[in-house]
Amino acid sequence: YGLNMGLVGVGSDNARGIFDDIVVQALPPQTTYDATDDFATGSGQFTGASRGTWSTSGGRLAGTAGSEPATRLMDLPVRAAGGTTTSIDTTVRLSAGGSGGLVFDHYADNDYKFLTLDQASGQVVIGHVVRNKRVVDATFAATLPAGSDLRVALTLSGTTITVWVGG
Repeated sequence: YGLNMGLVGVGSDNARGIFDDIVVQALPPQTTYDATDDFATGSGQFTGASRGTWSTSGGRLAGTAGSEPATRLMDLPVRAAGGTTTSIDTTVRLSAGGSGGLVFDHYADNDYKFLTLDQASGQVVIGHVVRNKRVVDATFAATLPAGSDLRVALTLSGTTITVWVGG
């Protein structure tokens, strides 16, 4: 039986065996979901649950927060088991002193991960919310001019996140 049957093993027969640096890898299945939205006709792909007030105007989706951050979710298709890489590429425009960003790995309103561009502090904040407690995992300084379009690219691969802001 080969590896395609799901069996892997090592052994020795009436002898001493030493094994070192054994790696077995299985490639994840190839799945692709592409969605592009210009917000010309409403909130488009963002049809999932939302908090706060949301509107579209001039090809932009804008959110206004209340006592909690405004969020608007996109319902994605179920990924095949083993799919481990997700990429998001978007453009964000911040008002003076404003903040905005992305929610990812959303399980519930009190259990998700986030990336925030905070124009007032000039920081990119990566963190998570668990049981309604906001935890900051990492921050880095970035130039975030008010009223300018900022390209934000986010790649999730396994447990690693890679973020590009403004190129």
